Amino acid sequence: MIVAVESNFVLEMALRQDEVADCERLIALAREGAIRLAIPACSLFEPYETLVRRRKQREAIFQKLRDELRELARTEAYAHLSETSKTVTRALAESAEIQAKALDNTVISLAGVATVIPLTAEVMRNAVNAPLAFSLSPQDSVVFASTDLYLKEQGQGEKVFATKNSRDFLSDDVEDWFRRYNCKVLATFSATRQYVEHTLANPQAPPGTPNG
Repeated sequence: MIVAVESNFVLEMALRQDEVADCERLIALAREGAIRLAIPACSLFEPYETLVRRRKQREAIFQKLRDELRELARTEAYAHLSETSKTVTRALAESAEIQAKALDNTVISLAGVATVIPLTAEVMRNAVNAPLAFSLSPQDSVVFASTDLYLKEQGQGEKVFATKNSRDFLSDDVEDWFRRYNCKVLATFSATRQYVEHTLANPQAPPGTPNG
């Protein structure tokens, strides 16, 4: 079974978000050879842009907060708030560094266990047409085109495309398109882990996503 993922899988791992245990289980299955994990090359680097954007957003929010704390600190009763401002500054700086390092480690780890789908000229040509057919953003179009080309080359074995970007990828058009490759689109990594484990445990059973 092939499990294709996108940049949210990387972020889930790097930031230790809600479904990190499910992602780790899928990686373990890939290391064991039970599944093949695949990810577009662009999805390994898109999370860096996300971290930079989030850091800038936090810095903008903190700048406003710091201005308010400084103003309050001018009042004797709130003079201690100047130390609060310094503490928050340190926390922001440390969190940004920790997250960046975690992302580096995640990318290196994934590149070692997953098939990295290259960003080729053919992928880019197909990505240009994807927004017209599926109403995707330029970045999502490259992810779609990369995954589409890879799945098309893998024959008719069972496949899953796991994404948390349900707004763009969990559409009837995209699901119908991937279905031609015997690929199921799932909107959470938890559902993907359950589906994969169920299918591996019941190879002769009709495919379906178990409850719970």
